[in-house]
Amino acid sequence: MSIKLISWNINMFQPDKPELEKDIIMEINKQISDEDFIILIESSYQFINNLLKSNISKNYTLLEKFSLSHGGLINILYNKKIKNISHINLEAPVLLVKIMKDDITFYLGGCHLAPFAENSERRLEELLIVRSLVPENSKLILVGDMNIREKETKFLQKKDNIMQLKDSGDKRKTWYRVFFEPNCYNITSRFDRLFISPEMEIKDFQLFGKKYNNKKMILLSDHLAIKAEITL
Repeated sequence: MSIKLISWNINMFQPDKPELEKDIIMEINKQISDEDFIILIESSYQFINNLLKSNISKNYTLLEKFSLSHGGLINILYNKKIKNISHINLEAPVLLVKIMKDDITFYLGGCHLAPFAENSERRLEELLIVRSLVPENSKLILVGDMNIREKETKFLQKKDNIMQLKDSGDKRKTWYRVFFEPNCYNITSRFDRLFISPEMEIKDFQLFGKKYNNKKMILLSDHLAIKAEITL
């Protein structure tokens, strides 16, 4: 069995470019291919309300619970085919749910961890909070805007690491400073991550959220979205 998901920091809480909202909604609807979950980071009540007026509402339900991070709301939409989903309360900027699908139980967390380089210890603490609430040896997927630097996740290369997780392994950049500052074209980072339990496998991993017009890159958000299929 596999799980399909989309995770995207859409920068729509206090957007620098609110005119992009319609384009983002169109892009989400375009990218959907029977995903199980859509995790939206830095979303807002207004954005979610407008999104649910689109075609997405035919096949997806909004999880009533949400999480508040430094950049807005974390929301999860789930496929109406999923009947067994429950929210888990925690004191971290992670929206954590427990799901049963085809008699397999797993956990999914949409993340927006603490920002800025000096918060590396705090980010680790936030991940440990999530890990402590998920039973040992349970299947766990953590995805979203982790704000994590490469050096902070080297420990995941060890099979028996404290998180009992592994990184997707995709090294492409997902965050672009040029969205805010046109002169900072070369400042990028791999802030958006996908962590999974060791027994899981990445069947497909894609990024979307940028277009080209006359060879000029156009970003819909400062972050690209992750679109992945994970074999449980």
